[in-house]
Order: sequence, then C-alpha cells, then structure tokens
Amino acid sequence: MRLPACLLLAAAVIALTACGGSSSIETSSTSADLVTDPIHLDAAGVDSAAINLKMGVGELTVSGGATSLVDGKLEYNVPAWKPKIVQSKDGHSAHLSIEQPSSDKSSGGNKKNRWTLQVADNTPVTFEIECGVGTAKLNLGSLQLRGVTLNVGVGEIVLDLRGHPDHDYNVKVHGGVGEATVYVPAGASVRATAQGGIAPVKVEGLEAHGDTWQSPDYGKARPTIDLEVEGGIGEIHIIR
Repeated sequence: MRLPACLLLAAAVIALTACGGSSSIETSSTSADLVTDPIHLDAAGVDSAAINLKMGVGELTVSGGATSLVDGKLEYNVPAWKPKIVQSKDGHSAHLSIEQPSSDKSSGGNKKNRWTLQVADNTPVTFEIECGVGTAKLNLGSLQLRGVTLNVGVGEIVLDLRGHPDHDYNVKVHGGVGEATVYVPAGASVRATAQGGIAPVKVEGLEAHGDTWQSPDYGKARPTIDLEVEGGIGEIHIIR
C-alpha cells in the first residue's frame, strides 16, 4: 500500500520523537570508524531469560543457535549511538537490555547501526522489542518462546515464528507507519485479533471468525499461539 509522502514524513518524525523523548531530530553527530561491541551472556544456571531491545534507528537481526544464552555484536559508527547494555541475573532468571541512546536520531549518509544477536534455543525466553526507523529480521521460531511484544515504528519488520513450539505463548504487535510481516507456525493452534489502524491487516492461512482469525485446528492442536495486533498507518501481514 502506498502512503502519501507527507503522511510518511510526519509519522516518521512522530516515531523518532517517541523513541527518544525529544521534540526535535538532532543531526549534529558525525560518522566515524565502525566500532564493534561484543555481546555475551552465559547460560550457566539460567532457567529463563527476558530480552529487551530498543533501537531508534538501524538494522536489527535476531536468531537462534547461540552456544551461550546470548552472543552477538553491536556495530555503529556514530559515537552518540553507543548502546546502553544492562545484564543481570535474579536467581535462575537472566535479563538483557540493549538500548540505543536518544541523544542523536540522525540517519543517512554513511552512518551505520547494526545489531546482530543469537539466542540459545534451549532456554525459555520472552522478548520486548521496539524498532524506530530501519529494518528488523527476527527469526525466533527455533527458540523456546514464552512471549513476544513488538513495537513497529517506520521501516520493515519480519517476525518469523515458524518452527516447532513446545509451549503456549502470546504475541503482541503494535503497528506504526512501517510494514510488519508475521509468520506463524503451521503445527501450532493459532488465533489472531486485530484492531485500529488505517491500513487493513492481511491474513493468509487462517479462517475469519468475526473479528478474529483462527487456524482450522484452533482449540484442538497444541501448543496455542495468541496473536494480538494493534494496527497503525502501516501494513501488517500475518501468514500461516
């Protein structure tokens, strides 16, 4: 769906402001040499994990397959974009928070900000992810998911949940101006609900039941995935 340029521009400014809490877009920072900050979180003694990611502008990639709880790297060439990283453990629960500072939202030119993370497949995990401007590829189907909350700003987001889940979980997608595509696993019982937004929510592989869409085996097959979508101006596509 094509949106008027003025609408996209206005929404982009809103998305940037919302991520940083600032009333203006700063462009004072200049790009420098690419810096790489490693990410490593040990899985020893951890029975569950919560991962919070907040990126104002850039490229985010998350997948499974880590040999530790979390492995990855954060690459950026704007010093003001150095992410704030908080790691903690509470008993057998681990928490990882990565947040891009709000002091500079400038983009374009040769500015780069890329986060690439791998997460262990065998540890139950919840995600809360906020993407302002940019792209995100979230290949989470191999993980032991216990919940996903995704806030979409301006850009393109792909949330791929296809795999073999072993537990019920909820997914919440708050749409913005960008496009979000959500792939759900064929072997799970799936129900999706959607509300709000200017663009329609497109659904493939699920049956319409009033204000919801359900897989033919909903309520019979296990596990169950409940997907709640709050649309914005952009387009959201759900595919089973």
